[in-house]
Amino acid sequence: MHITNLKIQVRVTEEWLAWPIAGLTLRERLTRVLQSFSEAPIAFVEPDTPISCTDHSDYLILGGAFPFLSRGLLLQLCEGKKYGEPRVAFPDKNQNAGVAFLPANHAPVEADSFPAFLDRLFDLADIDNQHCLQEVTGPVSLSSVNQYAFDRKMAQVLREGAIIPVPHQVFIEETVTVEAGAVIAPNVYLGGTTYLATGARVEMGSVLRDAVVAFGAQVKPYCVLEKCKVGAGAAVGPFAHLREGTDLGEDVKVGNFVETKKATLGAGSKASHLTYLGDAVIGRHCNIGAGTITCNYDGFSKHQTELGEGVFIGSGSQLVAPVTLGDGSYVAAGSAVTHDVPANALAVARSKQANKEDRAETIRRMARKKAARTDSE
Repeated sequence: MHITNLKIQVRVTEEWLAWPIAGLTLRERLTRVLQSFSEAPIAFVEPDTPISCTDHSDYLILGGAFPFLSRGLLLQLCEGKKYGEPRVAFPDKNQNAGVAFLPANHAPVEADSFPAFLDRLFDLADIDNQHCLQEVTGPVSLSSVNQYAFDRKMAQVLREGAIIPVPHQVFIEETVTVEAGAVIAPNVYLGGTTYLATGARVEMGSVLRDAVVAFGAQVKPYCVLEKCKVGAGAAVGPFAHLREGTDLGEDVKVGNFVETKKATLGAGSKASHLTYLGDAVIGRHCNIGAGTITCNYDGFSKHQTELGEGVFIGSGSQLVAPVTLGDGSYVAAGSAVTHDVPANALAVARSKQANKEDRAETIRRMARKKAARTDSE
């Protein structure tokens, strides 16, 4: 529906004209939406300017702090005017905002009497003024409403003191809590009941859902955190995946390409590289070497791995659960640990190395002969 004879006048506070919604200010958005209905000029009326009805046959009036316009509801307004039924959209219960068609012969309306004028002219709906009435009819309108919700949340978080250098590249759901002084880098998504404490830092490309990040903790680039806790001063990532049930104590380090699930790491423990820790309870100040795996699943059930305090696990080790390693125990690199290790004991669970003198050249000679036969065939 395209109306060519509709004269449009818009009344809105200057605060909202400059408010960004999906990358456009309200003035730009109003202009685009209204021009889709009419080729007539659009007048933006300042809040303290009387509304005059003497020069045009029809008006569209916008009053109060009005943050969003739905094209579908504007279409309903136009249809209502077509059939002689005056309409009002987006009123709030304080009666300070509304969209209306004003008859051409109506007397001018002073700015301070605009709410009372709307009250007389229309039967205003009782809508919670914390929410805007928005119409979703397809992917385009859905994305607009989503963007509006993200922008509103972002404005709240910034007002409360979060540090977000590039706000339009960060998405924060309504249920997330971000304390003043938390830092969020671009391309971050925070969802669910995620909580960022003061001094927490989430770097580029990370996704957090139902995660708690304590004071001074750092989530490095491109990490995924789900239903987990990161203690004060801890560091996660880059490229780490903390799954449900993970609980990292103070000053814990979980490095690149480390995955955890239902794992508790005590204060000061480290798993810096290429590690899987599942169904594990790890004490304080333990060191988990690169390539360590907790073998927690036997094909039927999940089993627990327990490490005491100060345990050292050499690189490339497998801890076959259920297994317990006592305080101060040491596991040699490359071990497959299948039995409990007492406190302060050294566990070596690997085949004995055997060196065969001059055998390397024999192997190379045999390989060359095999390759030659293959090429001749």
